[in-house]
Amino acid sequence: MSLKQYDSALIYLKNAYEIDSIKRNTSKLAARLDLIGLVYQRQGKNAKAEPLFAKALMFANHPNLITSKAIILSNYSKNAFYQENYKKAEEFAKASLELSTKLNLANTKIGNYLVLFDIYKKTQKTQPNLQLPVVKFPKIGGFV
Repeated sequence: MSLKQYDSALIYLKNAYEIDSIKRNTSKLAARLDLIGLVYQRQGKNAKAEPLFAKALMFANHPNLITSKAIILSNYSKNAFYQENYKKAEEFAKASLELSTKLNLANTKIGNYLVLFDIYKKTQKTQPNLQLPVVKFPKIGGFV
């Protein structure tokens, strides 16, 4: 994504956030803040993304938003990792992993496993036995 595309995405997301703020749509506010945080994260502006993830997580602390909470925790974990705050990254990844396992969110689970693996590599901790799910792909045209 080019710098101009990031700027366009931020304008759109911030406008959407303002509209949802007026409407007090908590679920959309959490999602918008998470997405704005991701845009900043992709630009390497992790310090700017952190308070957005924190605020998104605050909005997602509602029983109806458990899926959003799992995703936000995962994104927040990656952001903490990029800031070399491995303790916070591990805490958020494990919390997200617990939720995403209950909800069967495969992509979020895999992302959390990868963050945890990277943390253990960086910190030279003993790696836990991360029991990764086995994925079986169907045969397609004789390949596989």
